[in-house]
Amino acid sequence: PHSPTTIKVDGIADGWSLTQSIKLNPGTAAESTVKYGWQWDQDYLYLAADVEDHFLAINELGNDNPKLYFNDALEVYLDAKADSKTSMDLNDYQFLVDIKGQKTVFKGNKWMMLDGARVPKDYEGTNIVFNAMAALRGTYNDSTDMDDGYFMEIAIPWSAVGIVPKEGTKLKMDLCFDDVDTLSNIRQWPLD
Repeated sequence: PHSPTTIKVDGIADGWSLTQSIKLNPGTAAESTVKYGWQWDQDYLYLAADVEDHFLAINELGNDNPKLYFNDALEVYLDAKADSKTSMDLNDYQFLVDIKGQKTVFKGNKWMMLDGARVPKDYEGTNIVFNAMAALRGTYNDSTDMDDGYFMEIAIPWSAVGIVPKEGTKLKMDLCFDDVDTLSNIRQWPLD
């Protein structure tokens, strides 16, 4: 929904109606629930998510690290022209933020597309600035306690992805929740 005012990205759930939810790992001991919601105004696309997670984990460090998905994190995929079919193209973006607030932005890469890369994206030189804040309910990488999860807000400037928002604008969005307790939880890409 459209927000009549600018949302303060501070990691606090004030003003959010998290009307969408999914269950992760249903029927297992690791089952958890994610509640989330989207809003927008003339300047930003906003996301808020309340993630239930009983072991908060950080396995990689540093902004612009292409492996931040090895951490507990959120990923937002945007196709600014709603035209991608099977892989990222030049107007596609992947915003990745972990629970420490470390960020990486991937963008579709022309040369990787021409080379036939399975996932033609690049993170070097994107220079996209966006806001994010997480509030943890627990401690990361501490197996002696039981964590409850985290709340995260993200604000992506429309101008950074080449969109002037107005009613009827079409784009594709996807949301990914990374829950990696140990690196042994990482699945490998299948071989062709």
